[in-house]
Amino acid sequence: AEAARRVAAGFDFVAFGHCHDPDEEEISADGGKRRGFYANVGYPRQDGQLLVWRTGDARFRREKLP
Repeated sequence: AEAARRVAAGFDFVAFGHCHDPDEEEISADGGKRRGFYANVGYPRQDGQLLVWRTGDARFRREKLP
């Protein structure tokens, strides 16, 4: 719900880290007028992955911990 509010407010990407479940989804908000992407970092130590986004990327992606 909070991710949808952020997308409706104009954000294209929303990342959260409070929950330890790695999660990703495309969000439709404001009656379908806005679309964005949500991701939850998860728990890198347990999952062995980082959540990464670089300028120009169309989505978040996960990379293995170095």
